[in-house]
Order: sequence, then structure tokens, then C-alpha cells
Amino acid sequence: MTSTKATYIDARSSIINTAQGDQHNYYGDSLDRTLRKLEPARMDASNRSTCLEGTRMQLLQSIANWASHPSVDQRILWLHGLVGSGKSTISTTIANFFDERKCLGAFVFFNRDVEERRQPSSVFRTMAHQLGLFDRRIGTTIAEIIETTSNITQMTIPRQFTHLVVNPLLSLPRSENPIVIILDALDECGNASGREGLLATLVTKSIDLPSKIRIIITSRKEPDIMTAFMAKPHILVQELELTSPHNVEDIEAFLRHRMSTIRLRNSFLQSMHNWPEDDKIHALVMRAAGLFVWASTACLFIGEGHDPPKRLDMLLQGDIDVNAQSALNDLYATALESVANGDDEDFRLDFLSIMGMIIVARNPLSDKTIDTLLCLERPSRHTIAKLGCVLCWADGEPIRVVHPSFTDYLSNRLQCGSDAFYIDTQLHNRRLAVYCLCFLDGVLRRNLCGLTLSQAHIATDIPEAISYASMSWIAHITQVTEEAESLADSLLQFLLRHLLHWLEVMSILNMSRDVIASLRNLLTWVETHIKDCSTLYDLIYDGYRFAHLFTPLMEQHPLLIYESALPFTPTNTTLYTTFHQISGIPRITGRLETFWSPRLMVLSEGNEAALSVTITPNGAYIISGLADGTIGIWDSESGAEVSPRLRGHSMSVRSVACSSDGTCIASGSDDSTIRLWDRASGTEVSVLRGHDSRVTCVCFSPACHSDGMSLLSGSQDRTLRFWNTLSGMHVVLRCKDRINAVAFSPDGQQFVSGAADGTVLVRNAASGSEILSFLRSQSSIQSVAFSLDGQLIASGSTDKTIRIWNAKLGTQAFQPVTAPSESAPIRSVAFLNGTQIISGARNGTIRVWNFELGTEDRTPLREHIRSVEALVVSHDGRRIISGSRDSSIRIWDAGYLTRAPETQSSPSIAVTALALTRDGARFATGLKDDHSIHLWDAVAGVEALHPLEGHKDIIRSLSFSPDGTKIASGGDKKDGTIRIWDLTLGNHQVRPLMRGRKIGGTVSLVFSGDGRRIASGSTDGTIRVWDIHSNTETSLRGHARKVTCIAFSPDGTTIVSGSSDCTVRVWDAKSGAQIAPSFNEHGSSSVLSVAFSPDALQIVSESSLYTAVHNWSSAATSGALFSKTDRVTHRTGNVLDSFTLTKDGWIIRTSSGKQVSKLPPNISLLSVTVSGASDTSFVIVTNRGKVIVMHFQEDSPLETNTL
Repeated sequence: MTSTKATYIDARSSIINTAQGDQHNYYGDSLDRTLRKLEPARMDASNRSTCLEGTRMQLLQSIANWASHPSVDQRILWLHGLVGSGKSTISTTIANFFDERKCLGAFVFFNRDVEERRQPSSVFRTMAHQLGLFDRRIGTTIAEIIETTSNITQMTIPRQFTHLVVNPLLSLPRSENPIVIILDALDECGNASGREGLLATLVTKSIDLPSKIRIIITSRKEPDIMTAFMAKPHILVQELELTSPHNVEDIEAFLRHRMSTIRLRNSFLQSMHNWPEDDKIHALVMRAAGLFVWASTACLFIGEGHDPPKRLDMLLQGDIDVNAQSALNDLYATALESVANGDDEDFRLDFLSIMGMIIVARNPLSDKTIDTLLCLERPSRHTIAKLGCVLCWADGEPIRVVHPSFTDYLSNRLQCGSDAFYIDTQLHNRRLAVYCLCFLDGVLRRNLCGLTLSQAHIATDIPEAISYASMSWIAHITQVTEEAESLADSLLQFLLRHLLHWLEVMSILNMSRDVIASLRNLLTWVETHIKDCSTLYDLIYDGYRFAHLFTPLMEQHPLLIYESALPFTPTNTTLYTTFHQISGIPRITGRLETFWSPRLMVLSEGNEAALSVTITPNGAYIISGLADGTIGIWDSESGAEVSPRLRGHSMSVRSVACSSDGTCIASGSDDSTIRLWDRASGTEVSVLRGHDSRVTCVCFSPACHSDGMSLLSGSQDRTLRFWNTLSGMHVVLRCKDRINAVAFSPDGQQFVSGAADGTVLVRNAASGSEILSFLRSQSSIQSVAFSLDGQLIASGSTDKTIRIWNAKLGTQAFQPVTAPSESAPIRSVAFLNGTQIISGARNGTIRVWNFELGTEDRTPLREHIRSVEALVVSHDGRRIISGSRDSSIRIWDAGYLTRAPETQSSPSIAVTALALTRDGARFATGLKDDHSIHLWDAVAGVEALHPLEGHKDIIRSLSFSPDGTKIASGGDKKDGTIRIWDLTLGNHQVRPLMRGRKIGGTVSLVFSGDGRRIASGSTDGTIRVWDIHSNTETSLRGHARKVTCIAFSPDGTTIVSGSSDCTVRVWDAKSGAQIAPSFNEHGSSSVLSVAFSPDALQIVSESSLYTAVHNWSSAATSGALFSKTDRVTHRTGNVLDSFTLTKDGWIIRTSSGKQVSKLPPNISLLSVTVSGASDTSFVIVTNRGKVIVMHFQEDSPLETNTL
């Protein structure tokens, strides 16, 4: 064997390369850019060796014959052999052979020392990328899939194979040449558990490939690979035998070739003219023990010596060991003893430090990065340069071990034999963790890359040392199991200084979702190995919760960690108290959370209601049925959507269920069908037809059946149907009313159904016969559930009642629990444990009940703003999943509901009006329930005065005078008054200055710039201008409907108004005359906001759809400029407020158009009912009455223009 010209595929730059040749674009830029979205692993084969010409001929020919005859039944060839037997060299040779014949579809090779080349999740994406470059037709098909499936890189492995490999290959004509796909060193792809899905997919799904596709796989004979591939009729198994005559002859040929090369390089040495003698060649062959890696390493060792004959003699000393592993160990020992120059302690220590880092590193590192992290007295290249026989290295390039057997040798004390060169991986993981933390401590800071806050995609380079240390320090520290407590203090100090800085780097590296799993692993490690360090545990836990909740923000922009996530972090957490004093970040007052909520994560569904949810038995995936007829699947920990939406239903998906083995999903829809899906691949398995109306519920039986899984469905057609999912056959059970809910007992022997007539029935699952009929509820049953032990049944109904039934006797086991009068009908129930049940209501409230006592165990969870349609508890009882019509799915920590302090809670209070002083120091709210006005200190977040009472109906409008000393309030129709309150009279001396006569409901109010007049807009379409001192009024009439918004011009002479009649009108403030034609540009949309430009030459108006800028004069209009309204419009807001809220959640400084923050995921845009702004503050009020004030510094250096 020898290195020859090799072909490789650079999968990231999408270029086909030939080693030592020119690079060229294989396909056009458009296809290339699209295929790159697959995020393939880089496959650089430029340094891979190929077989020496004339060697391995019999093996190579047999492989070529097999691959070239598509009629052969076997689709896969598995070539296995011992470490060092030459598998990778053979695979590279085969790849070149088929590439020259235009038949190499993909060449994927694994390396346990390279992170991206050892990940099972990237295999089929990389394979698909190369296939797309190989054939434009395949590439076009794959590109179409990429464009229609934005989350294709997060699909499950079987689905990736089906959609990215099988389907595109099936689209090719049949009568073409074979296409060869090579997977080399499969044993280095993850570990046995990590590659289980990959192996299963290759075994089961490769049968679906066209017969012309040939897959060649090489690996060691690992138990899991052997179990997967052996005795499969479509897999050809072949072993590389070390002792075969052909193998021995090939090793001899290889040695003679390499020795002749060494001889030519040293031709000036007289002793080498006839060197080496045949007996020495034969002796080398014997010592190789059939291993090509021994022969190759020996030649490198000999060739690097100043006196090659002496090096050869060193190798030939001692007895010959016919055991392959022992022979390799002896070779490595000889090589190390040679370069160590005897007892050179400096070399040995540098060697241990450098090789320790190389071996335990998660990815190969360059000598520059090693020097940066290690800070040795001598540069690492000084040591590395002496190890050319075992290391592959070039200046500035990642250093790789030539063969993994050398790593095995150094890290195994028995193989290494000597402590002088033994690498203790536990020790070196500890050291590298400390090196990473120390290095990061010196370089991390806020806004490391000098970014500005923008909506644009962030693309910036992070130095290798920073990126490696950031990505890997947790992986190294969690490998330490001995004397772990000695790391506690340095870890704590690092996190106290740099936790947020580290999150920022991970965001820049597009690895925010990886942070969740990393911090969970670190938390587990601390729990296991660190005692009596509560601050460290609390800080890591806070980081874990922080990442869970705010990952969507971190993914969008790194600086949102400071500008949004940190300000909204619960105030009593260690993380917040540690970092909230950071300068320049928004400061928030109002009703903030003090501790972490039980809510872990929010999954947004855009505009689609989540009508049903379930979780797979292993807890890995959340599945939801959506109102648009699709089904979504998410990773339950990271929140990433792992596959494209499952499409097939033509109407809303009302119910989803997952089989007990997690392989099958069932969905019931308003289109009257039930569809079965393969969860792993996402393919539709079958459609079950029979129902005549909406399918409201589906449920798999937990019992196993040899003839297929059993599925139960209920429908508005008043039937229950029992399906065999394999045959599609079903049994019909007719009922008296519509079926809303079904559930199986844990043993699968019984099932319960809940109907619209209030009936709860228990039936035998085998016969369908009725066992028990419970006493009827007074209202429709919406949800039913069995307890974990099957002894109890819960039913929730529209009368706000939950009943607990004895599943054996049919009697009520406990007194019913009834939600408070202000609550809403029950939509979903689930048992939390042996004493608690959880319910979801139509008003979005989730309640936890102790059904034995009939009491609530905590204050309600009020985060959903619309009906909670589904609740499910994970099989391990740790998480609760809720799906709502507010287009969100929320993941809750079930244990946290009882073990942690309750978050600050408040009753649901509707705020109907909002106003801020110009300086932002105070704001006022009008409450719906008691018709009072509450004045707040915006800085302290507390009420500044007692409530102002006097109105007899809902307060619809509020306005502060320019100097902030007065506030005007307008009541609704039943009240019919406008009141002006003097705020200078003290906390207990507030009195109304003026009572207006009955004028109908006041919808809008505004003070003039001098504070002497008030303009009000009424429900009857009238505008009234009031002189505060004389109590006189001028009426302006013209609008046909209520006046929703009004504004004075800067000089107070002109008024502009907007109405629900969809027009904008301009008035003379003194005479009341309309002085310009009406503007009708908003079509059929109500005008929600109007304002004058500072020079009064333009009027800006806004509806929910459009923003218009009008150039106007007393004579005629000169047209308007339109744009779609990007901000969230509220009646209380002003189109020219200092801050506005966009429809995608950004908070914008209006004067500059710069982003300053973004709402976090736990505050839904749908929940924001009122908003307003001062010069430096922005206030939002949610439908639950939560008031949040955000204070901003002017001209933050992190802001940037949205354009």
C-alpha cells in the first residue's frame, strides 16, 4: 500500500476535489447553496492512502464484481476486520475506482477524533449532499425537499434516509449504471447506543433502495454491528483475514516498495546500497502479524531516522510476536523509546501534556490552539514534529492520530506497559477542563464580537480556541469522577463571571439548543460528585432553566441574552441577582416572576391552535395535532422541531396518540378519517375510514397483540370504533350521544368513554361489552383519564366539575372538585400522581387539585390565554405537556409544582386603559372590574396613590397632562363622564376637577400641548374639545362611528381623528370645522392611531393592516404613502410613540427605527391587550392584568437600525 492521488469531497463547500488537482464547482451556485442547508459533515480524503498498485487485487476485484451486478440480491457489503487490517485504505481505493467510472454516489468516512465525523445524526444528510452533487437530477429532487421542509436537518434518522436518500434515488430511471455508496469505519460513528437507529435504518430501509444502489460498509467486528448485519439475506458479509497468503504477500510487496523509497532518499549512505536484505524484509513481514498499520507505521519510523538501518535493527530486536495486538504494541513502544532519547524528562512531560490533549479532545486541534490552551514553555510543534510516524500534522492544521490503535495503546495501561507514556484520560479530561475554564476566563466578555442588535442573521468567526473551549468544557468536566470536588470553586467562580458570556458564544456558534443538554449533564454531575455547594447548584440550575425558556431568543440574536432574557429572568434567582446590574440593559418593573415558573419551555405554533398533544413512551418526543390539519413532532428537551409537519388530513386534527412501543402515531381529524403514521420516518402508513363525522378522540391500547395494534376512536357520529391497525378491520359500538373522550386502563383490559350527554361508560376491551355506567354529570363530558394503577377514573365536564370514580365499582370515590365561579368549563384532565390531578379549562387556566381533599394544591397556572385543549403527563411523571388554542404548547416541570416556591401570582384582572407621563416616571391604568384608576410609580413598580374612584362604568380612556400633574379619564356609556384628577393634592386629597354632562362612552382622550384643553372621542362619533378652566366645549361632528383616536397638532390649532368608520379627518380645533377632505385609505379597517409629524405637515395614521403617511393642506390632500403595519396596534398606543411593538415581538425605538429588545417566549403577543410608551419607557399590559414596564437607556450601543 502507498499514498496515491486520491479523490475527496468537500461537503461544506460543495466542491468535488482531486488531491493535488484543481478545485472546481461541480454544479451551479443555486443548487449548491440549497444543498448546503443539509449541514453535511466535511469529508476531506486528501490525506487518505490507497492500496499499492498490484496489492489486494483479488479482494478489490470481488468487490467490483459484486457492485457492478445489480441483479445480485445483496444491497449491502459489510467488510470487517481487526484494527489496522487496512479497511480504510481499501475503502478509499474502491471509492477512487468507482469515481473514475462515474459511479461513486457518496463516500462517507468516520473518525472518532473528529466531532462532525462521528455523529450518527449527520450521516444521511452528508450522504444526501454528496448524492446531490453526484447527479443533478438527484440534487434537484433533494433541493425541492429542502425548500419545502425547513427543519429537514432535525428530522429523525429514518426519516432523513427515506426523504433524502431513498425517495430521490427512486426517482431515477431504472436502466442506468450502479451507484455505489461507501461508509468507512462505521465503528467510529458514535457508540453502540448512539448508532442503534442508524444501524436499524440501514438494515430495514436499504431494502427500499433501487436494485442498482450498492452500499459498502467497513468496520471492526463490534458486537452491535455484527448483531445488526449478520444473517440478513440482503447483506453480504466479508472478513479481512490477516493470515491469508494473499494478505501476507501484499504486506511484503508494500514493505519492499516503501523500503526502496527510503533507500532512494538516503542514497548517499553507502550502507544502504543493497539494503534491506531479504531476510530482514521477511522478518518485518512476520512481525507485522498481518496488520498493514504495523507495516505502514514501521516504515514511517524507519524512514524518519537519521540512520534508517539502525532504526530497522531496533525493530528486529527481540522475539517475533505472532499476536497482532502484541506486535502493534511492541512497535509503538520502540517508536516512543527512540524519539524520547532515553530519560529526557522534558520531552516526556511535553509529550504527555500534548498527547493527553489530542486524545481526550472532542475534535482534532491545531498546534496553535493546543499552545493557546496549554501554555507550555515550548511550542507543541517542537514535540509533534518528532512523532511523524504516529501523527498526521501540518502547520496550522488539526493534528490527527494516524491510526486509532495508537490512541488505544496510550490510553490502556496494559497495552502501554510503561507509566512513562501512559495517558490517563480521567486526568487529562480534568486538566483540559481546567485549561478551557482558565482560558475562557481571560477572554470572555459581553458582546465579544462587537455585534449590534438586529434582526439580521448573525455570521461571525470565533477563534478556534474560544469555540472549542466553549463547546467542550462541560464535556470534559463531566468525565471527571475522582476528586471532583476540587473543581467546585473554580467552576463556581467561572460561572459567576461568565455564564452569560458563555451563552453568548454558544449562540454565535448556533449551538443554543445544545446548551440545554450540556447544562443538564453538568447539573447531574454536580448532584453526584459535588457536596455542600448550593450556590453552584443553584446557578447551574438557573442556567438550565434560562436556556430552556430563552433559547428562541438566543437563537435569534446573541445580544438578546442581555437585552431581553436577563431582564425577564425571575428576580429571586441566583442568576438574576448575580448579573442584573450589568450596565445598559433594559430595567423592568411591574409584576415579574420572582422564582422560576413550573413552565420549562414554550413551543410556538405560529397561528395554529394546538388541539391535541401526546408524548412518546420514552419521553423523547412531543406530538401535537394542529388546527391546520398537520401534525408536529418536537424534541421534548431542546424544543427543536425534529421533522417536517405530517400532512394528509384536510381538516383540523382533534386527537393524536402514540403506540406503546413509540413506533406509530394515530391522528383523528374533523375530516372523519384516522391516519396512521410511522413516527420514525414520518410516512403515512394507512388511512382508516368508517366514521361519518368528526373524529374527536383516538387512543392506542397498551396491550400487545400478535395480529397488530388495537386502536380505539370516538366520534361525533355517536360511535366508538375498535380498529386493528394492521388489517384496518374494525368493530362498531353505537352510543346514545357524541363521544368526546376515550382512555384505556393501564393493563389494556378496559376502556372508558365520555359523551356529550354526560355519560361515563367503562367497557371490556376484548368484547366491547358495557361493564359500568357511571352517574350522569349535568353537562357534557370533555375528558376522561385512568389513574396510573387503573383503580380510578377522572372525568372533566363543561359544568366546571371534575369527578373521580372507582373504576371497579362505578361509584364516586371522592367528592367532586369544582372550579371557582370565575373559571370556565373543563377541557382536559390528567392524573399527576396518586393524590393529584391536573385540569385545563376553556379560559386557559391550568389547575392542580388534591382530589382526596377536594382542594387546589397551588394557585392556578394562567399562562395560556385561550382554551387548554389537551393535557398529558409524561410516563415518568416528570413533565406535563399542555396544548392550547393560543397556538402554543407548554412544557411544565411536574415536580416543581409541589417542591418549589410558588411564583408571584395575581388574579386575572382586565386593564381597559393605560396612560404614561411624558418622562415615564408614572403610569395609570383603568381596571374593568371596579371601574377605578390606579396610579403607579414606573421606576419602583408600586402604586403611587390609592385608587381613584368615581366612575360608574368601564374606564375606556386615560391621558396625562404634559406636565404630569393631572390625569383625564373617560368612562363607558353607562358612566358617560369625563373626569380630571389633580395629582398634586396628595395621596388622600385627590378630587375630580370637572364632571362632564352625559356624553356617551368616551373612547379616546388627549391633552393639548399647553395642557389647557382636552379633546375626547365618543362612541357616538362626536369629538369634543374641552377648555379645562372654563369648562366650555366645542363639538366636532362628521364621523359615522366611534372616534377611536385623536391628536392635537404641536401648536394646538388642529386636531386629527380616526374612527371605526375607517376614515381620518382633520379639524380646526377652535371652530370645530373640518378643514380637509376625509382620508379613506384604510379601506374596511378601523383606524386605531393618528398623530401629527413634528412640523405638522404630515399626518400618520394606522390600522391593524396598514400605516399611512398623509401630506395634507386646507385645500386638498396630495396623496398618501402606504406600508403594511408591522407593529402590534392597540387602541391605547400611538403610531408615533417612542417605542412600538412589532408583530414578531421586537420592541423598536420609533425615532431611530432601532431594535432595543424582544418579548420573551412566555409572553405571547396574543396576550398583550394594552401598550404605551414614554420617552424612555415602554409599558405592556396582558389580558391577565400583568403590567410590565421596560426602562431603556437612550442610544444603547447595541441597538441597530431595523433596515
